Amino acid sequence: MLGGIRSTAMSLVVIAAFLLARPARAQRAADQEDAELKEQILSVFHLARTSPTQTGLSLDDSGTPLVVRMGGIALLPAGSAVLCPVTFNNGAWQPPDKACVAEKHGYSLEVGTRVYLYGLTVSRANDTVVLEVLARKISGDTPDKPRYFKALLEIQYPKDYLRTADPGQVEDVIAQVLAIYNPSQDAQQAQQTSLAGALTNSDIIKMTKAGLPDSVILAKIKSSDCNFDTTTDVLIKMKEAGVSGPVLQAVVEAMTTGNTAPASGAGATASPDAAEAQPGTAAAPVCSEYDSCMKTGAARLALSQWADALGRFQAASQFDPSKGEAWAGMGDAYFQMGQYDDAARAWDKALLLGATITAPVCHAGALCGDTGTFQLSAKEVCFLNRKGEKELAAVPSEVTSEGPVFASLGGGNPAYYLNVKFKKNWRFYYQPKSERCRLNLICSESGVTQQSMFAHYVHSTLVRMAAGEFGPPSGKP
Repeated sequence: MLGGIRSTAMSLVVIAAFLLARPARAQRAADQEDAELKEQILSVFHLARTSPTQTGLSLDDSGTPLVVRMGGIALLPAGSAVLCPVTFNNGAWQPPDKACVAEKHGYSLEVGTRVYLYGLTVSRANDTVVLEVLARKISGDTPDKPRYFKALLEIQYPKDYLRTADPGQVEDVIAQVLAIYNPSQDAQQAQQTSLAGALTNSDIIKMTKAGLPDSVILAKIKSSDCNFDTTTDVLIKMKEAGVSGPVLQAVVEAMTTGNTAPASGAGATASPDAAEAQPGTAAAPVCSEYDSCMKTGAARLALSQWADALGRFQAASQFDPSKGEAWAGMGDAYFQMGQYDDAARAWDKALLLGATITAPVCHAGALCGDTGTFQLSAKEVCFLNRKGEKELAAVPSEVTSEGPVFASLGGGNPAYYLNVKFKKNWRFYYQPKSERCRLNLICSESGVTQQSMFAHYVHSTLVRMAAGEFGPPSGKP
């Protein structure tokens, strides 16, 4: 009797083990199938190798460059802890969660932006392929300046599609969103587009006969793609039609130097990498001389029209290259667009030309209620309160600084400030122009990034000033 009970118990144990093993074996088989499909996809879309930085990720190997074919992809700094995933379903994007977008204050990738795949997850059970992509936005070797921005794309296939579809069918759906970059095709299309709307000799003659001043014609040449015929006979005919000597010279120089329009990255501050991801590129300026360009640029900046403002400031710098204020404006526009390296280069140029860099800040006292303007030039470090009174004024050589300094505020909210020491410690928090921060301190992630980047720039610039980079060091001729 006892033996029969033991035998039955053992049988039940064996049956239970068998029943438990079946789902485990099924899961292993499913995982193996997911891994095989992932491997087949990656044989076409090669992963880029990445390495961690202080602000997120950096590429060691570019992998297979891809081009965005459908807009609406939420893009955030590579250091973001949380992404706003977007789902591609039935040929269209389902927008990311509104709360996530509002909190992270990201922007969307434009069609044609070049990106790189650095992560891939396949789930046949859920009929999804999740792509993690990086967009290379700016260049620079400083480790605490973000170079890459990332996005999370979820491709949702019909129910049970991945169980029967071959890899080519799966890849065809991915290709609706991301296409493999073809440099030769890209160059050919760019050339065709450029020539289609390019400025020609007849355009210059028409503007001359219409009585437009040389300053307007020169500005048009500098801000446009050009397809001029500069043979001797054609130039003589233009001269006979009334085109002036300076305009003829500009026509020749445009073809010699490869003149391009601001919308495709013109301007002395444009970096090679900036063309890879340009959310909000500079629009062609509509201004005819320095003062009007500066005024309209400042107005566009106040309206948060960053790309338009950038175009106006770029035009102003061409009208009068000796003035640094236009470069300061370019730096402000680049900074708001998240192109921090470009902003730094423009601000450096402004300082070298004697201009002043200004930024809205609050001085950390009484819950940071002392708001005003921080000003930096080669001659002075200054803080003006909202009444226009100077609370801090010192020559750069008298100032020491530290930044960005991390601060953990109430509720674990992060922030960064610039610490300046002149007779006492001055703690300045940058105030983002594109949002309102609670208590002038607690900002969204993009605002926190701007706080960090502002503090880093001012601190590093003061260090470079002390080393004589913007002129002789203090006490030296």
